[in-house]
Amino acid sequence: MKIAGYEHLELLLSSKKNKYYQISFADSPAYNFIKANIPPKNLITLKSDGKLKSLYLDENKILQKTDVVDKLNVKNIKAFAPIDSSSTYKEKLAKDKGLTIIAQPWKTQKKFENKIFFEKLLTKNDLPKPKGWILKSAKDIELINKFPAVLQSPNSSGSRGTFFLNNKKEIEKTIESEKLKFPLLCREFINGLPLGITILIGKKEIILSALRLQMYFTKKDGTSVYYGTQWIKESDLSKEVIKKIETNILKIGEILISQKFHGIANFDFMIKDKEIFFIECNPRLVGPSPQMSNTKELLHDLDFSEEFINASTNKKLSSHKPSIPDTKFKGCTVDLDSLKSQLQNIRVKELPKIGYYKIEKNKLEYVSEKINDYNKANLILLKHSLLPNEKINKNSLLGFAFTNEQMSEIHGNTYKITKNGEKTLNALQWILGKKY
Repeated sequence: MKIAGYEHLELLLSSKKNKYYQISFADSPAYNFIKANIPPKNLITLKSDGKLKSLYLDENKILQKTDVVDKLNVKNIKAFAPIDSSSTYKEKLAKDKGLTIIAQPWKTQKKFENKIFFEKLLTKNDLPKPKGWILKSAKDIELINKFPAVLQSPNSSGSRGTFFLNNKKEIEKTIESEKLKFPLLCREFINGLPLGITILIGKKEIILSALRLQMYFTKKDGTSVYYGTQWIKESDLSKEVIKKIETNILKIGEILISQKFHGIANFDFMIKDKEIFFIECNPRLVGPSPQMSNTKELLHDLDFSEEFINASTNKKLSSHKPSIPDTKFKGCTVDLDSLKSQLQNIRVKELPKIGYYKIEKNKLEYVSEKINDYNKANLILLKHSLLPNEKINKNSLLGFAFTNEQMSEIHGNTYKITKNGEKTLNALQWILGKKY
């Protein structure tokens, strides 16, 4: 089956990248990077007709307003891999045009991402989680007896729709000021080690990824910032904790299989005093997914894209790997949105190239656009989402950077950013906002 994706980094970083097709606009910042790394026949070039700003990050519009579907038909490509998620529009188009969407069905994704649905699933199956309350009305606020607490809208995403509160009065004020609608989920705040894991689910097989640290830090003004993820070794945690994680992840994996679920699922959870607490489920590609494509040891030396495609299309996976691989890799995925507060109102006049950089004198120096060079040295892959003349604001999507080096370190239930981590963040801030 021929598969195409729009500037799809997981497919591009796969060891099998030459079998996949990439879609990109001729005036896209990523075009030359993609062109340099795949055979010419595998590149599907689109024209933006001066409308790149409105099309660039919107796959629905790209499918609707360009001739990309016709170009897929010419090459007899029958499958489209979204950057992260399906949609009702993509699924209707696929049905009309005979395409396969390589992603979790939209309704299934939204169901498992729903905080209240996932809370009920955990409760029903006696899986470990923070103490929680489903608030059906303002009267239920009186039931909350653990603070600090985390209040969430059912369909909240990232930090949007999530609030950290210290008492019932703050909850009442937040519901009123943010115009939140019931039902809401409120849970006890667990101050521990925030971790994540990816699992791929086939017909009966389950593959577990390496563990990653969610790099949340508190800034001097008391606000929280999410810098991204840091891959960690098994030995960063005790054998007892690793066993508990594996046992509970496999239990939830079997539950998903029993519900006819197949594809990818990412779980965020906390570790505190050697106990695990599930937080949420994201059944889609996420920020660190490209590193699993590029670094096979993060997935038992398997090709992530191949296994992801098999799982998404309900095919048998190549292996059953019900344990966490003990990787030596400690690279990071940096969410560039974490730098927005320092880059507010900066207008991008000349874009930095998408490709590989090294840090020289606290600045990023461009090295190469060739993927093979990334594995030869400790370079940083910069895959920003900025466009020429764009003014950075709170709604801007800045993209990601991928490093091969450690940026944070774990100490028991706590962690801290390293000097190399600070150096990397400063260099990324410089390249995005200060060079031009």
